[in-house]
Formats: sequence, structure tokens, C-alpha cells
Amino acid sequence: MHLAPALAAKALRPRWTGLVPFALAQVLMDTEPVVRLVLGASRLHGPIHSLVGAVVVGCACTSASRLMKVSWQSALVGGLFGTVSHVALDAIVHPDVPLFWPWTGNPLYLSWAFWPMHYFLAAVILLAVLLWVLLK
Repeated sequence: MHLAPALAAKALRPRWTGLVPFALAQVLMDTEPVVRLVLGASRLHGPIHSLVGAVVVGCACTSASRLMKVSWQSALVGGLFGTVSHVALDAIVHPDVPLFWPWTGNPLYLSWAFWPMHYFLAAVILLAVLLWVLLK
């Protein structure tokens, strides 16, 4: 579901949005909760799931994407948009996301939003694919 914003951006601004850096950003962002789950941590989302962490990981994705011959613009937009949107979407549906780390609290969390968010993102994916097909 995290790919929904990238697909929408790619449909609207294809040369600006890199799907490879965006997808790389999603994988790198979710390594933190996976590692924390394996280690038995009480919180699944840590500093990487903050705005500071998102920018750091986004810059790493940008650099890695440049090694794959992705343009600077596409790598930067894909990497940073990928990590920041990931954190924002997770913050809405997970109470333990430390959005403004090192400070605690998550002002974006909505306890009722888990399933509505997924339905919304599924609709965005369908609309993005439709828009992409129509614009091609």
C-alpha cells in the first residue's frame, strides 16, 4: 500500500518520480520494524520512522539510486518522497511512530484509521493506474 503515493506521482509527473528509489525507500524503512520484531522489542517503530530518520534514509536511497543510473531528480524525489510519505502514512495508523523523535508522541495517529487508510490507498492505486493508462 505504501506504493500508492508513488504510483499517483508517477502518473502525474513521470519524469520526476523514480519508482526504483521509492520502492527501495519502502524496503529500507520497513527493515526497522522487522528487526525490532525479531528482537522482541516492545515498540516496532523507532527513530528511523521519524521525520529525521526519513530524511537520512531518503538521502541514502537517493545515493544508492544514483549508482543504478537513475537521474538525480528522479532519485531525490523518489527517495525522499518515499521515506517521508512512508513515515506519514505509518504515523496515521500506528500509535508507536515517533514522528518528531527524539521527542515522544504522535500527533497524526488516528485509532480508527487503519482500514479506511488501506481502502483509500487501494483506491489511489486504481486511480493512478487508470490515469497512467489514459495518459499513455
